[in-house]
Amino acid sequence: MELIIVRHGESEYNTDVSESLDSSLTTKGILQVKKTAEHLKNFDLSEFEGITSPYLRTLQTAKIIQGETDIQFRVDNGPAELTIYYYDIDFLDVPKRDFDFEWPSDWDGRFAAKENLEDFLCRVESFLSSLDDDKKYLIVSHGSPVHTMSNLMQGIREVPEWSDSIANSSITWLENDNLKYLSKVVYD
Repeated sequence: MELIIVRHGESEYNTDVSESLDSSLTTKGILQVKKTAEHLKNFDLSEFEGITSPYLRTLQTAKIIQGETDIQFRVDNGPAELTIYYYDIDFLDVPKRDFDFEWPSDWDGRFAAKENLEDFLCRVESFLSSLDDDKKYLIVSHGSPVHTMSNLMQGIREVPEWSDSIANSSITWLENDNLKYLSKVVYD
């Protein structure tokens, strides 16, 4: 299996403009993603399938990448953000949005907001195990899932401590258990 995992661009949540976990990209985030998408079109991605987290900032990121690469995306909760830190609410509501992506037929958009680390790790493991070993995927996700998927693909079963090690709109590229690069930034 080969994975290219892109973290979403800078979001309103990242800059404290919004308290909503389901916030949109900032103008800077859009420019970051455009640079990343331009970089990705230099590679033969014709065999890659696209998967994106359902949050607005990842949908916007996937849409920009799709415009440059023609990769078709589907929405999946597997690479969605870790929600352990949101103690003031019980559920996050993430509506089905009007993007030209394939959505799960049973989408209700409701997520438990107090996911613990073990549940998160199991969700990401389950997501990775659902992928076909003989295929290639471009996944748009968030910092914690990107780092966790990278660890799992290398045989490390742990959720890393949160840090800024996965930069906005960066590329992490894995072939089987070989990490080509982690959090490569291609914009200024």
